[in-house]
Amino acid sequence: DLIKQVIDNNYEQVRYCYNLELVRTNGLVGKVRYEWVIGAEGQVSSVRVEEQSPGMDAVATCVARKIAGWRFPKPKGGGEVVVHYPFVFNAR
Repeated sequence: DLIKQVIDNNYEQVRYCYNLELVRTNGLVGKVRYEWVIGAEGQVSSVRVEEQSPGMDAVATCVARKIAGWRFPKPKGGGEVVVHYPFVFNAR
């Protein structure tokens, strides 16, 4: 729930990346699934695209940069948390 809250709080950044590319590619729809690691201090230590729909390269790269700057609550008990999360994009 805490991870989802941070994602929701930063969703405008994700939307910005999509809207930026939507101007260039009318009707762009697709999905990008990410894996990121939250370090012991709540920082994102790595981000990678696990899967993406065709034509989503620019969106995937932009969102990955945004995720890299997000801060999460420190994981309970220390250590790292691996997150797998999909974003679905459509112009509706």
